[in-house]
Amino acid sequence: MKKTLPIFLATIADLQDGIWDVSLVDQPATEKLFTCFSEQEPVKLEFKTNEELHWVSGPVMLPDTPIYRRNPDGFEYYIMYNKETIRQMAEKLMKDGLQNVVTRNHDEQAVEGVSMVELFIKDSTKGIDPSYTDVPDGTLMASYKVENPEVWEQIKSGEFLGFSLSGYFTAQATGESKQLEYSSNHDRDLDKIIDLLQDIKQYIVQVAKR
Repeated sequence: MKKTLPIFLATIADLQDGIWDVSLVDQPATEKLFTCFSEQEPVKLEFKTNEELHWVSGPVMLPDTPIYRRNPDGFEYYIMYNKETIRQMAEKLMKDGLQNVVTRNHDEQAVEGVSMVELFIKDSTKGIDPSYTDVPDGTLMASYKVENPEVWEQIKSGEFLGFSLSGYFTAQATGESKQLEYSSNHDRDLDKIIDLLQDIKQYIVQVAKR
């Protein structure tokens, strides 16, 4: 079955907009997985150490890539981030000092012992082109040092497969649309997304009260 859904552009329009945290998740919305770096894999970043790095690296957001969403009222749509918004939200994340706020599956609980060591935007024209993942120019990339043993074991076991951001963005209608094709399993996937959106909505309310 297919249906046509509208595409909205995420923008940063005021001080409330931006990333609140980056979450380690089992189903990254970008559909791109992160890479674990240890002392057995230093060649990927030409980084050498005698101790295990405990780094995890990967994309946080891809530009011009529609991501499926469904709000608690059942409205289905795609949200998309362009290169300019990605640049702005990276700058704002650092300016707001939220780069070390990391959660697990958007549970709203910041974990200890996980800190950002890299945040950059892929730009092959400037030689900023990581070899460990295939993403387009303009992609926001991050690396975290994981000193929390429990979290590191969860990453190594495959419990977490990628990054997902939490934040607030102003949606701008693009006038464009995209067809969604789904199977009988789609409804179960939608239930998971609805639960996640409800969690994020509660998080928004809590942050607004601070």
